[in-house]
Amino acid sequence: MNNLIKLSVVFFSLVLIGCQSNNQEKTDVESKISAEVFDTKNPIDGKNLMITNCYACHGNSSPETKRIAPPFYGIKIHYKEFYKTETEFASAWISYLENPDSASSLMPKAIDNFGIMPKFGYNASVIEKIAHFIFNNDMKKTYELDSTSEEKVLDPREQGKKYALSTKAQLGKNLMMAIKEQGTSNAVSFCAVHAYPITDSLAKVYDLSIKRVSDKPRNPQNKANETELGYINHFKTSLDKGFDIEAMVEETDELVNFYYPIITNQMCLQCHGEPGKNIDNATLTQLKSLYPLDKALGYDENQIRGIWSISWKKEG
Repeated sequence: MNNLIKLSVVFFSLVLIGCQSNNQEKTDVESKISAEVFDTKNPIDGKNLMITNCYACHGNSSPETKRIAPPFYGIKIHYKEFYKTETEFASAWISYLENPDSASSLMPKAIDNFGIMPKFGYNASVIEKIAHFIFNNDMKKTYELDSTSEEKVLDPREQGKKYALSTKAQLGKNLMMAIKEQGTSNAVSFCAVHAYPITDSLAKVYDLSIKRVSDKPRNPQNKANETELGYINHFKTSLDKGFDIEAMVEETDELVNFYYPIITNQMCLQCHGEPGKNIDNATLTQLKSLYPLDKALGYDENQIRGIWSISWKKEG
């Protein structure tokens, strides 16, 4: 767990047809979907969301670490100068992060140094929880993931989300740095070379299997199996119906199998959107060269691009 916490401190969609057995699988999987409930001002919820979604880029870092985004303590100072109450502060964060642009930014020097933050498509309620936590806490401190229970014992769903989100944070931070330094087209090469080693290294630390799989894979190695395709299909159905999406867990006598959706945001479309619209010619040329069987194109924002498929042995 200590390794998980350290690595967390701040990315990536079966078609069931015809037969009766596939229809039964659909019912069984869909029955496991439940709404995720958070207390807006619960400090543990806010802290955990802040760490898993933002801390890799905006958290405290050692002097030798190359920063790719302004730190939270600096952002907090600027926002509290203009927004004195907690409600105003949170509302301003929601407004900006739903559509980041230079005209509405309070930190023009940060934009000069780091560029405009990509539009990640975070739900307003998630931004609100993070903003409440930042407003009320010392952001010069170092924060670690915590559990909502006094014993700090996580159920399999919470544990799986920590594994998925901490891996996502490491991949996302490295990808954003590659895009910033080399441009999107050259960052494609970075993904081809480094995505698997980063994921595999974290899997070894946690002693588990971590995969990102899809029904439209870029790399054939990421093709979802029948069970994973079933979960992808039902995450899509849930998202289309406007349901809150919760992670899914299957347990055997020895293993915990965890599934969690990968949902597209604006930054994803630079490599997974529509050619000629979201994907420039240089990037498309790189994709065709590195992934001749690429199917991971044509996405829009807020769509299921695949899932995290994670398995680990039960303790004891």
